[in-house]
Amino acid sequence: MFAAIRCPATERPRAPMLPRCDTLRRRLGDAGPVGQPFVCRSLGHAKYHDGIKGKTRTAIVIIFLAATLAALPRLGAAWGDEQPTSVKKHTQSMGEQIVGTWRLESIYEEDTRGEEISQFGVAPTGLFMADRHGNFSFQIMSIDGRRYAAKGLSSTSMGTAGIVEAMHYFGTYAVNEQNHKLTLHVEYCLFRSCDNTDRTAELKVHGDTLELISAVDTLPTGASYSRTVWKRACCK
Repeated sequence: MFAAIRCPATERPRAPMLPRCDTLRRRLGDAGPVGQPFVCRSLGHAKYHDGIKGKTRTAIVIIFLAATLAALPRLGAAWGDEQPTSVKKHTQSMGEQIVGTWRLESIYEEDTRGEEISQFGVAPTGLFMADRHGNFSFQIMSIDGRRYAAKGLSSTSMGTAGIVEAMHYFGTYAVNEQNHKLTLHVEYCLFRSCDNTDRTAELKVHGDTLELISAVDTLPTGASYSRTVWKRACCK
């Protein structure tokens, strides 16, 4: 029998065999090369630690996503606060703006000749009330004395006598949004001649100031032109 001849030049080098954990533990004892407790990095041990690392990364991602989702409503609210006021606020129509109670601030009237008339005396008072259902009440009254009562005139004869110190009527109203016209349908009036008639006026609203300008209908006061200015009293 011939013995096998081994050639060092052609023999393939073998990978060094790693000692098992128990062998290393016997060689090194309970301490590692630097005096630390010996840890055996076996294949199963490495897989265990890799699994822990993977779960840790997954937990971090879940926590990050939850924090991001929780912050979205606050970010949306902050963005909404920076929007222009015109976007957030509803623009009211003319019909919505006149709803409420208005107190008379001033009145100016002219007759058919263009001359100023002052049937209500100095600093008259009045209220204009309009609700959301299209109902209104209109009142103007003199506060410098009841001259017609002193002269023995009744409310039905004031207009014919040329003395008007009070004007009251109520009914329903409609607003034309395109041309800013207010139409008052008078159901009942202090003067019977005004019952079941329509009054039209140009409508202007500037914040808490309401302006009514009438140059179409002749009023019971004899005015062919009337401009009244009202200030909001309450109840928008």
